[in-house]
Amino acid sequence: SAGLAPRPRAQADETGWDYLVQAKIDPQGMISFFETLDKDNHSKIAENLSFMSTHPETKERIKNLKMKMKKNPVHFKLINNNFKTFKSSFNLKK
Repeated sequence: SAGLAPRPRAQADETGWDYLVQAKIDPQGMISFFETLDKDNHSKIAENLSFMSTHPETKERIKNLKMKMKKNPVHFKLINNNFKTFKSSFNLKK
């Protein structure tokens, strides 16, 4: 299908990754998302995600994101299960 050239499409994944890191959100979720999508590649869900046809193959996206993780590992501390403690960690002023 018509869409962006391969390089800009791959750069979209990299930019999304960078946004997650800047927001202090573990980007490992992107890899998990694409691994799940790859497993269900022929499922109803994948069929309904026709926008994915303008992006690199799922396996290639997973490979690229894993290489990015290996080259630039990021580490985030786990969020406390206690919401009150978690909320107070932001030092929000009312």
